[in-house]
Amino acid sequence: ISFYAYADIAFESSSDRGKGITDLKVALQAIFAETLVDSKDEFLQKYLVDNDFVRTNISSGEVLKQKAFKHADSDASNVEVVICI
Repeated sequence: ISFYAYADIAFESSSDRGKGITDLKVALQAIFAETLVDSKDEFLQKYLVDNDFVRTNISSGEVLKQKAFKHADSDASNVEVVICI
């Protein structure tokens, strides 16, 4: 299951000649990384696929096996978790 984000932001005016608008997109990409999709249609498509996956597995009562691995370095700023289904 993946998580995606889509931002549809409109400005009535800009006091900084639009600079904040371009900075906002970069800031959102830094927060959401590759989970920030470019279009509403792409977001909805990905959401529906993941939603159907969850609904199917919950309704069928299947137990999902998982193996999780994470970095052992407690000083690392990033933690990677891999779940194999």
